[in-house]
Amino acid sequence: MPEKWVGKDALFKSPKKKERHTIEGLGDVWIHSLTCGQKDEYETAAYQVMEGTREVKMHQARALLILWTVHDQHGNRLFADADLGKVAAMDSWIAEPLYTKARRLSRMTAADMDELVKNSGTIRSDGSVSGLQPPSDGPAPGSTPS
Repeated sequence: MPEKWVGKDALFKSPKKKERHTIEGLGDVWIHSLTCGQKDEYETAAYQVMEGTREVKMHQARALLILWTVHDQHGNRLFADADLGKVAAMDSWIAEPLYTKARRLSRMTAADMDELVKNSGTIRSDGSVSGLQPPSDGPAPGSTPS
């Protein structure tokens, strides 16, 4: 079989991975992979580097991944950044399959994710987290363009 090489334009134009997910008794959502840049933003939001070691600073790692990767039927993010606390409070029978698919589609290993979530803490009562930067694939629901 002859080798097939890909050019950069094909890579730049390649679609994001996505997978339809049915939530029993509720309906369907799309789970999208993160882009390379979004994955960097996610890891920046979830880690801090102190004296050469990585430490968890973001205890809502599962909720944040769900927040950034769950989309509606039109391809728009389903959750706004302000929904982080509500996503974190979602029952695990709904959240865990969403998280698992998002992690798989974004090529995140279980060991990577376990390190992110092992040191839980609390977030503000309004559900917000300081320093949270949304992924750059368009505005979050309910946001106004600047």
